[in-house]
Amino acid sequence: NALPFGSEVFDAIVCVSFLDRSLFSAFADLLKPGGVLVYETFTRAHLDLVARGRARGPRNPAYLLEGGELPRLVAPLVVQEQEEGLVVDDAGERHVARVMAQKQ
Repeated sequence: NALPFGSEVFDAIVCVSFLDRSLFSAFADLLKPGGVLVYETFTRAHLDLVARGRARGPRNPAYLLEGGELPRLVAPLVVQEQEEGLVVDDAGERHVARVMAQKQ
């Protein structure tokens, strides 16, 4: 995927509720040294909530993270914070993985 940006142009990248595994190598290239990637999206565990009518979200497993997958995808960025599991808030219920990772 060719993105219309040069290398090391962003201090931060935030991505929520979207998954295209082919973009992760570009994220590391786009970040300036010290830059941060903040990423959150659905995990396959979310399919159970969707099937029971308790949540909306993607139904295609290709667009859902496997358990423990997100920290591996962000490499070579260094994971500073990570979390995976059920989130319940004003937006409802969802199973997600979250990470904050930094370019060294």
